[in-house]
Amino acid sequence: MKVSIFTQSFNAGGAEKIAVNLANYYITQKFRVFIFVLINEGKLKQILNKNIRVIQIENSLLKSCISIFKKISIENGDICIFCDRDISLLSIPIRLKAFFLKKKIENIVREANIQTNSDLLNNKFLIFGYKLFVFLLMSLHKNIIANSLDTKKSLLKNSLANKKNIRIIPNPVIDINMINLERKKNFQ
Repeated sequence: MKVSIFTQSFNAGGAEKIAVNLANYYITQKFRVFIFVLINEGKLKQILNKNIRVIQIENSLLKSCISIFKKISIENGDICIFCDRDISLLSIPIRLKAFFLKKKIENIVREANIQTNSDLLNNKFLIFGYKLFVFLLMSLHKNIIANSLDTKKSLLKNSLANKKNIRIIPNPVIDINMINLERKKNFQ
C-alpha cells in the first residue's frame, strides 16, 4: 500500500512532527511512503527515514495543484494524509485525478484548531466567506481527525463538518529521535 503525507515543511511545528512520525512509522510497516512538502527544509528532515521519498511541490496554489495532479500516482488502496487543514486544499487535484481514472482514494485531514479565526474578522461577509471556505474544504474529506474534544465541538458548532466524519485522536507521543533532536541547542 502507498501512503502520501502532505505537510508545509520540516520545521518543528505540530503538523510537521506528526508528518515525520507517521512517515517513519508507515515505512517500518512496509508501506511505500511519500511526503509532499511545500518547503523542503527544516530540522525534522534529519530524522526522516532515508527510504521515504520527499517530493517538493510548488509554493503557489495553482502551480501546486498542477504539480500534484502530475506527480501523484493513483492506485487502489492509496491513502492521502493532510497534516493540516490549509494544505488539504491540495486534495482537489487528487480527487480530480482519481475521478478521471475511476479509482478510490482515501483522504484524511487533521484539524488542530478551534474555529476562532472567523471571530477576528469584523465583517459579516468575511466571516461567512471564511466559514464557507472551511466547510467546503472539510466536505472533501470523509475522515477528519480532531486533536481534541474542543476542536470537534468547534467544527460541529460552526457546522463545518459532519459529526460522523470526525474522530478524536490526541496528538501522538513523540518518538525518542525527535526528543533528542529537540534537546540540541540550535533546535528551533
